[in-house]
Amino acid sequence: MQPDKKHPFKRYLTFSASERSAIGILLILSFILFLLPHIYPNLVKPSAERIENEGKKNNAVPNDFADNKSQHALPHTNEKADQPSRLFHFDPNTASIEDWKLLGLPEKTAATIIRYRMKGGRFKDPEDIKKIWGLTAEMANRLMPFVRIEAPVWHNKNEETGSVVIKKRIENVVLLDINTANQEAWESLKGVGPTLAGRIIKFRDKLGGFISVQQVGETYGLPDSTFQKISPLLVNGAYKVHQVNINLSTIEQLSKHPYINFRTAKALVNYRDQNGFFQDIQDVKKIESISEDIFLKIEKYLTIE
Repeated sequence: MQPDKKHPFKRYLTFSASERSAIGILLILSFILFLLPHIYPNLVKPSAERIENEGKKNNAVPNDFADNKSQHALPHTNEKADQPSRLFHFDPNTASIEDWKLLGLPEKTAATIIRYRMKGGRFKDPEDIKKIWGLTAEMANRLMPFVRIEAPVWHNKNEETGSVVIKKRIENVVLLDINTANQEAWESLKGVGPTLAGRIIKFRDKLGGFISVQQVGETYGLPDSTFQKISPLLVNGAYKVHQVNINLSTIEQLSKHPYINFRTAKALVNYRDQNGFFQDIQDVKKIESISEDIFLKIEKYLTIE
């Protein structure tokens, strides 16, 4: 084909079909590149400045929500207690470390109380809690109205119902011994029917016996409102709980206890296999995965003999 002599530049201004397609693609890509700066921030990881700004917005929660959350959160170990997480009647001579934490005490302070009791210490009057090291006067005054210290008692057991007649200094009150009460005795309590009574007894049997009244409240399905109503009618008589031998039991046997999960059971057996028999229950605290909370909860149920 001869070049067009009248229009010598025509061949530079005309394109084949493939060239036109290529030009179209380039135009599309150019358009996308033009828009990219506008959509780019939404497609990639936010900058440090954006993260900081968004974090500030997320932390600016309504005061009502923040206050509500703080009422249920347990205090950290090294923090001072501000407000009780939940107020309920308690006996400072039997309350567990979890009970103290729910009442608003730091874990370290709660552990100190438990150790004090283990050494024979006893609270004789509600005002004695003011002597707790680390407990502010304001917190003590909040808790004092809820202190219920069991008075010195002597027992006359009713063999038919499993209930115990407790004679106090001023009045006679019929209470239930949490470790000897039978199905009928538990059902006699308001709010406790056959199902709950059976669960309480089953939980007690799995534990090997209750150490404190507060443990009854851990029964599956027992409403806290019901427990708070019946707890003043419960007493822990002289009862030796069944203990698990950590020198002879298998992982499966240990993990059957409600307070010992499979991980804790395995840690106990592994330590025993590596170091030989436990020489003292306190040796359990040498196991890194067993916290102070877990130890205080299970120690009364463990034996080395």
